This record gives sequence, structure tokens and C-alpha cells, in this order.
Amino acid sequence: VFSPDGKYVAVTCFIADSIELMFANSGERIWRKSGGEYDGAIGIACSPDGRYIAVSSNFPNSIELMRAEDGSRLWRKAGGEWLRPRGVTFSHDSKYLAAAIYGADAVEVMRVEDGARLWRKHGVEYDGAHGVAFSPDDRYLAVASVFADSIELMNAKTGARIWRKSGADWDCAAVVMFAIDGKYLAVTSFLADSVELMRVKDGVRIWRRSGSEFDGTGGCSFSPCGVYLAVGCVIADAYEIMRVED
Repeated sequence: VFSPDGKYVAVTCFIADSIELMFANSGERIWRKSGGEYDGAIGIACSPDGRYIAVSSNFPNSIELMRAEDGSRLWRKAGGEWLRPRGVTFSHDSKYLAAAIYGADAVEVMRVEDGARLWRKHGVEYDGAHGVAFSPDDRYLAVASVFADSIELMNAKTGARIWRKSGADWDCAAVVMFAIDGKYLAVTSFLADSVELMRVKDGVRIWRRSGSEFDGTGGCSFSPCGVYLAVGCVIADAYEIMRVED
């Protein structure tokens, strides 16, 4: 992931058990952390204020917050409650960190300053929690759960459910992304071979694309102008850029 100012790139290496920060224009290393505490490092996020980096590590079952400038640890959460963590994301005001905890069937929001829990939801409805995203105004949190085949929108401050979608259309839902204006939510579903755009306020479908061209849909991202949506498909060996409006 890029730092907010675009000067740096932070990378996790699942096999090398490491996290590294480097200059974006040259690839020169600034710092690197490695070892058993980063075994299976997988999720990474830079805070919007540029001060922090969060990383999730699969096999130590941990979430760690570190200073971006030097990689020094600020706090770390580990243990059964953090079994096989996946996506991590900061709120846009950099005050909160959300984590999808795949193995514990849970999603949690905590304070960045000290790691204190704000709220936690867990159970079969979050089976295989994988992707999380804050809305641009930080009012909402969206969660994708790969085994529950579901997408849920909740109040970011309380965890209260606003709406939930589940079923075959969201088979192995993995990634969620809010549009720049916060009005729409994009979802990719790996086994449903699909990408969908829905309205944030009520979850109503705007459009859905599916089929062999989207076999194994993975990541998606809105363009900064909000006009386009990019989607990568790992089994179809393809990526596509489409207009959000249609």
C-alpha cells in the first residue's frame, strides 16, 4: 500500500514473514521487520495521517500497530481472539482501526492510540470475515465474510447492523470498497465470479457483473475521481476497468 502522500510503499511478505517500508520512487528500503512475530504477514494499512502502519500476521494470530517513520511497535494484540486475521483498515480520521478476523469469525474496531476495543461482533454470521472498509465519512463499516457468503453494513461507532446481504450471489465475498462519494459500495465474490455495486443507504443492487470473465474475482478499487472501478480476477487471469455509472 502507498502512504497517503505517495512517497512510500509498505509491503507484507506472507512467505518471508516480513513487513517492509520503502521509498516509492526508488524501492530503497527504509526499514524492515521480520521473524516469527510476522509469520504469514498478510494484511497491511497506512493511516490517513501518515503516522502509523497496521499489519496482521496469520500464524502468530496477531495485529500490530507501529510507527511509520521507523517501524517501532506501539501495541500488539495476539492470541485466540485474533485467530487468522485478514483485512485491517483505518478510519479516515486515523482514530480507529478495524480488523476482520477470519479464524475467529469476528470483526473488531479498536482505538488507534492504545488498541482498546470499541466493539466486537462474532459468530457464524461473520464466518471467515475477510474484508473491511470504513465509509469516507467514517459513519459506516462494511464487512465481507467468505464462508458466511455475506456483506454487512454496520454503524462504525457501535457495530449495530444497518443491513446484511447473504447467499449464492455473494459466494466467498472477500473484498469491499466504498466509492469516493460514499454513496456506493463495491463487492467482489471469489466463487460467485462476480463484482457488484450497491447503494450504501439500503444495500439495493445498482448493477452486477458475473461469469467466466470474472472467474476468481479478487481486489477492486475506485479511481480517485470516482468515475471508474478496477477489478482483478485471479483465475481468469484478467483485470477490467469499468464505468461506475453502468
